Amino acid sequence: MNQILNNTTQARSNKSVKGVILIVLACAIVCLSVLFSIMNIGNEKIINNVFIAGVEVSNMTKDEAIEAVNGAVDVYFDRNLSFSLDDKEYSDVSAKELGFVILNLEEAIEEAYNYGRDSNFILNNYTILFSNFINKEIELQYDLEEEQFSEFAQKIANDNESISLDDTYEISGEKIIVTKGQDGLKVDEELLENYVITAILNNVAEVEIPTLYTSSENIDFDALHDEVYVAPQNASFVSGEKFEVIIDKTGVDFDVELAKQKYEDLNELDSMTLELRIVEPEIKVADLDEQLFKDTLATYSTKYDTTEKNRVQNLQVASDRCNSTIIYPGNEFSFHETIGTRTIANGYASAHSFAGGRVVNTVGGGICQISSMLYNIVLMADLEVTERVAHGMYVDYVKPSLDATIAEGAIDFKFVNNRNYPIKIVSTLNNGTVTMSILGIKEEDDPIIELESVVLETLKYETEYQYDSNMLVGKSVELQEPEDGYLSEAYRIEKDENGNVISRTLISKDKYIPTNRIVKIGTKEPTPVVPEVPEVPEVPEVPEEPDVSEPEPDEPIRDLPPGWDSPESPYGG
Repeated sequence: MNQILNNTTQARSNKSVKGVILIVLACAIVCLSVLFSIMNIGNEKIINNVFIAGVEVSNMTKDEAIEAVNGAVDVYFDRNLSFSLDDKEYSDVSAKELGFVILNLEEAIEEAYNYGRDSNFILNNYTILFSNFINKEIELQYDLEEEQFSEFAQKIANDNESISLDDTYEISGEKIIVTKGQDGLKVDEELLENYVITAILNNVAEVEIPTLYTSSENIDFDALHDEVYVAPQNASFVSGEKFEVIIDKTGVDFDVELAKQKYEDLNELDSMTLELRIVEPEIKVADLDEQLFKDTLATYSTKYDTTEKNRVQNLQVASDRCNSTIIYPGNEFSFHETIGTRTIANGYASAHSFAGGRVVNTVGGGICQISSMLYNIVLMADLEVTERVAHGMYVDYVKPSLDATIAEGAIDFKFVNNRNYPIKIVSTLNNGTVTMSILGIKEEDDPIIELESVVLETLKYETEYQYDSNMLVGKSVELQEPEDGYLSEAYRIEKDENGNVISRTLISKDKYIPTNRIVKIGTKEPTPVVPEVPEVPEVPEVPEEPDVSEPEPDEPIRDLPPGWDSPESPYGG
């Protein structure tokens, strides 16, 4: 009995020792794995023995791996192939011309980099450890760009008379031109694509074009008729909860049985012409104008100076682009989108406008007269204004608080057609008057609307002086004409048929700063005028006349006897 107990105790002791050993080993493995992970955590390079398409990328960064693989596969793109079909040859066709591409280079680089990083740290450590003994091979995938390769295959087909050609047709004006095909060879594009890729990868210079003998595909005239046929349709419109215009359609048809009979007489590659029957609708969309736009919902006119040619040009361009615009129920009108960007290339010219409290020249100056008029008729037609901003300074072509400015890229004038029927804008310029109207269908419950402008306060202008040292004192020039500013309101007044006011609603309250008078004054002092002294001509010297008079004697002249000047004379010496 003691022996049994001793054996049992001994067995338990052995198991305990083994358990401790296993725990120690496990802890050691975990510690080593953690230590190994810490050692590799900062490693930004691909681990050992990793290959992409036979190129070793071990211990490389991703950028280095891309450069190495690209350098190895660049040779594929420089290879030229020669093709043959019957007696036709196509030499020196480059891989690039055939559309040769590598599909998964970036994915292969990522796979190489993530090898040993894409699992938990224990498995990653074992992958890194065993990478010293086992190679990791990553293959590249290749293909041919469909458009380029099909273009090459089609060139082969077009160059060879024995190639099978399907029937073709072309609609030209009021005719259908049908060309019968021919039976013959057909390039097996799928097999040829495999041949090309294999040849490029293995540096094989010559490729035989694989073909199949096939019958041409004939035209199905019943299907062609279904494609071409259009039943004539008159334009109309549907009103109700949602307005809809039904567009007119021109009818198109041809005789199918006659086409089949003519086709039977065609030889291969011959052509025939089918006449299309064109049936015009009785009512077109343009004819709906009389019904849809029979009533004038609102109209407004303003004056303009015909002598300001650039401003007139801008008014004309903006007016023409608004004219005949149709806005369907529920749609929003944008003045900016309708008239386009204000540039010289878009038809606009430089003219007066407001900027920073000054009157300046800008391209498109003056078009706010059109947007302001449109604002007035939109209000009178009881349409929904969705964006409107007043000018910063008063404009005299509409009443205060009834204007609408726009600014490129910042301010627009917009409204929505909230009526049951479409509306049309009509705008014309004639001899100094611009007139805008909104046409549509008047309904029984349409209100009678008038607009009222109320000036709450007049803001007097001031005079600003600018001094110019290049202008003479006493001279002055008015650079900017003055205009008072206003604090004003606009009201929508609804009346009944008898002219009685039903409601008076505030539309907006606006402030217009004064347009100051600007005068330039000269400060330059005049230069004193010094009279010119006439130049006196130089008088030439008069030569002295020789003195012919007798010299005066030292003593009074006396009468001397003859011979007085002789040496022996008593008067001499």
